Amino acid sequence: MKKLLFFTYAYPFSIDFSWKRNELAELSKHFEITVIPFIYQRKSALTNVPAGIVVIPPLMDQVYGTPADQFRVLLKSPRIFTYLWEFVSQRVFLRKKWVLEWLGAIGETEKLLKHPVVKDLMIKDQSHQSTILYFYWGLGNTRIIPFVCKSGFEKIVVRFHGFDLYEERTGGYLPFRRQLLKALDFAVPISENGLNYLKTKYPRIGFKSRVFRLGCNRKGDSTQSTDGKFRLASCSSVNSVKRIDRIIESLKFLDTEVIWTHLGDGEKFEEIGRMVASLPANITVYLAGRISPEQVFNFYVQNPVDLFLNVSLSEGVPVSIMEAFSAGIPVYATNVGGTSEIVDNSNGKLLDVNISPEQLAEEIRSFQRFPDEIKLQFRRNALQTYFKKCSFDKLNEEFISFLNS
Repeated sequence: MKKLLFFTYAYPFSIDFSWKRNELAELSKHFEITVIPFIYQRKSALTNVPAGIVVIPPLMDQVYGTPADQFRVLLKSPRIFTYLWEFVSQRVFLRKKWVLEWLGAIGETEKLLKHPVVKDLMIKDQSHQSTILYFYWGLGNTRIIPFVCKSGFEKIVVRFHGFDLYEERTGGYLPFRRQLLKALDFAVPISENGLNYLKTKYPRIGFKSRVFRLGCNRKGDSTQSTDGKFRLASCSSVNSVKRIDRIIESLKFLDTEVIWTHLGDGEKFEEIGRMVASLPANITVYLAGRISPEQVFNFYVQNPVDLFLNVSLSEGVPVSIMEAFSAGIPVYATNVGGTSEIVDNSNGKLLDVNISPEQLAEEIRSFQRFPDEIKLQFRRNALQTYFKKCSFDKLNEEFISFLNS
């Protein structure tokens, strides 16, 4: 059986991300797996890692030092000229933020390269010929790829999602991206939009690539409201990119009885908690906070949901939308990233990314006015989209076949 080194950001030393268990459980049927996290989000590991999988402690115990520390590391590094070439060729000096990102990446790289696990990976060895390196995110542990790529591994594969792909989301610069793309064997974005972005951004780098969406499991169907109340749901982190505040602002313009449930928390969770206090009496809000993926599916199956909303500024192909589709829930979502690859006029609607709260309220009202039969057709189409494009079993089978090929 081939070996698979599964590089994560923090899982299973993570706040949650228990949904990775599904992929690991399937991969473990085909590979001997070692999970190698980059950093701690919590000191104790999650308990739901599938049996038979080896997990080592994160390679980094903390983010590496201050900018002054990182500059001293640069000066002592035998790779100083590689780092300086990045500084000049990518015009890192144009922005202070870019300089700090660059220095931070150098500090991380140098510390990673001193780790015993990474040192072993840098040694060319015949045993590597049956070992695959699979990096779940395009940041963190991927710093090592340019330095281990010539060690004889069967395949080096990197997934790309959103924040680890679209440079505009991180201020316009991701350090050493060209070196990464030159050294990996396959870039695996989760959307066609992501793939097109990489190819447009780096047209002169002939990296191989394939799109593999993440997909999700299915637990059952949600139902349509029958009591005259209209039920909205959303599911995401609560931050500036997800714009949950825009949903709240739109609810002020609705004069019918609406129940809105948001699943998820984040840095702006307390802020939106204060905002909902100003909503009119016809709007009922439930803020569920952080819940597990299993609880998300349970909510959809156990409660009526008429429409799912996603008003993000940026996305890959949102798993949250796939989860809604798995329960037959129509989706109205902003046309960003790869969202248009699964949302269309048959299962919901694509919204302008600059949609105002008033306009969003009008879109919700328009959906409310649809006859029941049209709403039911939306639900049937949402479920059909899940089976065609979002089924974890189907997508994961294709990905495992790719890894084994």
